[in-house]
Amino acid sequence: MIRDRVLSYKNPLYGRRTTSLKLKPLNFFHLIEFFPHLQWEELVEIYGFADGIPCYLEKIKLPFWKWIEKELKTPDTFLKDELDFLMKYELSDTTTYKRILEPLCTAKTHRRR
Repeated sequence: MIRDRVLSYKNPLYGRRTTSLKLKPLNFFHLIEFFPHLQWEELVEIYGFADGIPCYLEKIKLPFWKWIEKELKTPDTFLKDELDFLMKYELSDTTTYKRILEPLCTAKTHRRR
């Protein structure tokens, strides 16, 4: 997004970037710094969700499963905003994919007779 909107040829900042820094996810063992009182099983669950991405780790509230359940049930949350952002990053038109995902997320099924 920054490359397209800020650093593209049409914009005044074109050609002014001096450094690019690619951040990697944190190692699993860094989770202990975020959650020093959790058991290993809980750290594995959180790492499975956040994949070591600090922004995600900062958003997590404990207890983890209660937080994630609340996030999924609330209309405007970090997780839903992030899903939209990631889909727009990967796909040019997200409408079709959202139409497919919505019934799956709400457990609607279609049975053949």
